[in-house]
Amino acid sequence: MATIDGRESSSVRRGLQGHPSYYNFYQAVSLLAAQPNVDDGGLEQLDRHIRFKTEIGGQFPPNDIANIRVTGPMSEITVATFGLTGPLGPLPQQHSEWIDQESRHGRTALKDFMNLFEHRFIGLLYLIKKQTHQGLHKGMRSTSPIFRYLMNLCGWRDQDRAACLSQDTIARTLLPFAGLIAGGKTSAAAVANILSVTLGTSVRFGTTLGGFMPLDRRYRAVLATHKKGNQPATTPRLGDAIAIGRRSWNTHQVVNLSIGPLDYQQAETWLPGTDTYSLFETLIRFSTNGQWAVRAELQVNENSIPATRFKNNLRLGFNSWLKSKPNQSQSDQQPLRVTARIIHPTVS
Repeated sequence: MATIDGRESSSVRRGLQGHPSYYNFYQAVSLLAAQPNVDDGGLEQLDRHIRFKTEIGGQFPPNDIANIRVTGPMSEITVATFGLTGPLGPLPQQHSEWIDQESRHGRTALKDFMNLFEHRFIGLLYLIKKQTHQGLHKGMRSTSPIFRYLMNLCGWRDQDRAACLSQDTIARTLLPFAGLIAGGKTSAAAVANILSVTLGTSVRFGTTLGGFMPLDRRYRAVLATHKKGNQPATTPRLGDAIAIGRRSWNTHQVVNLSIGPLDYQQAETWLPGTDTYSLFETLIRFSTNGQWAVRAELQVNENSIPATRFKNNLRLGFNSWLKSKPNQSQSDQQPLRVTARIIHPTVS
């Protein structure tokens, strides 16, 4: 069948067999592995469909591939490089010449024996390259090793994955900020910038609020002495890393976060249960390492609030208020502050 410009079209298999030198080694293996019912996920799966051999001749190879032969479900690739023998191999040239001479006389036992190792080494070489090259991965990008490497660079692990968010959503959100959040230490200004850019509105950190913080058992005072190994017993001193009770007052227990001002319709997309709120909560937990309690406050422009109507999806304090219209004297002042929701730190 001719192409759109009148030239005869050629299948991929015919092109690989007719002009193997046109293809890069990794490209050719990837094309053969992309055939139906072919799996290159591991060495055992690759062995069932592709066989690797090495060209032993002494001539200088013009390309990585010397020959490609496809017979049914099995493909055979003869490479001119990457092997143990041949002009570019690590074995002495005399060894390659001896194997080549034996093969010319019909004695191929030694060549077949060496091809067992060649096949294994070249197959491992392709699989290693596939682990570090996105172009060789034929599945979804969220399942590729490169995706995991980049997400780990951001500090995102598979166990942190939110059930309500897709991998693509997390990737589009975090990867642009990989250089900013790499290392796991993120400042409040960096968190505010990430939230502002991602969610498309102004996000600001305010003052902190105090609250009780539970104490670990090892930091509680007890009426006893402690002995560590052969060291003499010591009595904990009150106030020196030891406190009375099971909780302690933390002056930075809760961090205030102001969002907006927003229009009424925009504010509805931020309510709990929406995609925006799920993304916001996930980013807060991730960027703060689950160690901060954040008090989020939405600021809504009063002029955008419609009159209150009785309907099925009314949520008092969230998207409806008892007063239908604000006072005229306050309409041009500060935006209305809507109910806040505290995102507590992750409990380990």
